[in-house]
Amino acid sequence: MHLLILALSFAASSTDSAATAYVRNMAHARFEVAKKIVSDPLLVRAIAVHNQSGETAADIKTKDARWMSDTSFPLRAQLTTNECAKRLTELVAADSRIVEAFLMSNQGALVCATKTTSDYWQGDEAKWQKTFGSGAEFFVDEPAQDASTGVFAVQFSVLVRDGGKNAGALTLTMRFRGDEVGVASRDNAP
Repeated sequence: MHLLILALSFAASSTDSAATAYVRNMAHARFEVAKKIVSDPLLVRAIAVHNQSGETAADIKTKDARWMSDTSFPLRAQLTTNECAKRLTELVAADSRIVEAFLMSNQGALVCATKTTSDYWQGDEAKWQKTFGSGAEFFVDEPAQDASTGVFAVQFSVLVRDGGKNAGALTLTMRFRGDEVGVASRDNAP
């Protein structure tokens, strides 16, 4: 059933450009990797513990503001070096296209990440809203070029369940070269 849904939702419409279709196909090719990650017991447990921590929306806003304003905020290092982050890093290490991965709680707060993200709270972004927020199994965002690095990327997000209940979400950020889709790019990554 999941594969049928996946195939239908990733089918490029006649209005999609070839580049967008290429990038979306690249994302859905990682669906099996994403399924393995979101079913990993250590990662599911990390989300469950975070969800039961009593963190409030006000706590999240405070942490998010500090996260964005203070690059030495200790929570940044904690969430990229904890056991959850180490396990997540192990699970994505074999795929050089995946340049970033992170788990989000049932409120959109970071649980762990392979790299420091730009903000702590992801709950106001499509990656969380269109998976956990809407109950959808997965979401592929629009491909975009990072203005400062010239790296093209697409984010693929998957719902995380714990005992059949929605618990959080996973996002994988995958890079691609502009020349793969007919756009000039300074990035020559595989």
